[in-house]
Amino acid sequence: MPPSEALNQEPTPPRGPRGPLLFDPTYPPTNALIESAPLRGQFNSLKALIEAVPTQAELANVLASTSNNTNTVSTLGQAAANLYSQSHMQDVINKLDELINALRR
Repeated sequence: MPPSEALNQEPTPPRGPRGPLLFDPTYPPTNALIESAPLRGQFNSLKALIEAVPTQAELANVLASTSNNTNTVSTLGQAAANLYSQSHMQDVINKLDELINALRR
């Protein structure tokens, strides 16, 4: 389409099944006339995306509590031995499984 025709077309923001999409990086199209309402919607959408990013304090609070996930895993409580029996090895495997499951929460 020649640029002169594109300038005469009214740009409209893309719509999803429930109304205008939140942010469309392709809007407004190249050489299109700019309308205030759709462009304002784009800016408001970007503002909402920026505000949704967690603050440094929020991230610090979450990270500070992540080690609590493993608080229910007790220590193995065994001393090192010269030889390990099957039951000792099974205890280690069970404890490792318990730790892995606690870390997945």
